[in-house]
Amino acid sequence: MLAILLVLGLGVGYGAVASLGPLGARPGWRPASDLSEYTAVLHVHSSYSHDGRGSVEEVAAAASRAGVRVVFLTDHNTLAPRLGWRHAVPKIDGLEVIDVFDQLMAVPFGRKVMDLAAYPANPVMAVLSWIHWPRAVLARWDGMSQKSPTLGVLALDAHGGIALTEETDMVVPSHETAFRLGRLHFVTTEPLRRDAADRLRVDRAMRAGRFYNAFDGFAPAEGFRFEVRLGEDRALMGATVPFRPGQAALIEVPPVGDAIVRLLRDGTVLHEVPGDMLLRIPLPGSGVYRVEVDLRVDLFPIGGVAYRPWIFSNPVYVRG
Repeated sequence: MLAILLVLGLGVGYGAVASLGPLGARPGWRPASDLSEYTAVLHVHSSYSHDGRGSVEEVAAAASRAGVRVVFLTDHNTLAPRLGWRHAVPKIDGLEVIDVFDQLMAVPFGRKVMDLAAYPANPVMAVLSWIHWPRAVLARWDGMSQKSPTLGVLALDAHGGIALTEETDMVVPSHETAFRLGRLHFVTTEPLRRDAADRLRVDRAMRAGRFYNAFDGFAPAEGFRFEVRLGEDRALMGATVPFRPGQAALIEVPPVGDAIVRLLRDGTVLHEVPGDMLLRIPLPGSGVYRVEVDLRVDLFPIGGVAYRPWIFSNPVYVRG
């Protein structure tokens, strides 16, 4: 009888885990916009890396199944041992604000065991239950951004699996699972056209910082907007503009659930409010402005109800 109850309990628990999924936007919501939006994943390894799995074609197919348009491959192209960086550090243009794989490795052993047990039932939510805001890294990014424009990115460090030894590895998490966790959302005036010039378009958008980062596994973030407005003048993410009285931050958040929106100025919270579809916040002066959004998510039975990281934007630089 005890064995039967245990099996039934495990079955119910696995069913509850399997039923977890991303929150959906309010029916009929999709704001009209003159901007194009497309998704990308960054820090991805293929079999060209000594610790990566999957051909480039297989990685591309996984991205297509996950609904991702652009993949940034970061292969090692070497079989040499890891020796560490031995050269002078060049000028840094961007920072991996959140590295998903690093966060997973830092999870306490007991928590790892529990979530690994849930992984077969729901790999995306099992991994997302470990995600948190890395406040020390965010503070460093804010400090760097005050000195010069600095990109902030969500990095997956996706290998298509985890190497246990030189001869043994696990093909989990797969590239497709990783691509469903979190993405970069490019918001530009220059749409992709599926031609040879798309690489240049993506490069320009990346260097300009015209993107936000989101854990779409919790809820689709498409439609989020952050810009600085004054009359008809607009500054998109990544832009640098002079401060002028009357400027305001316009923030639009997809209505998927209970959210908290923070507007930060030079790393300090300037305004924090419950999520709303459209916020207009007057700017008090010059500064580096960016947005964070938390989303209330129920991950029972692998986690409780909590506000979890959902969206973080790149800054708009308002100079005095």
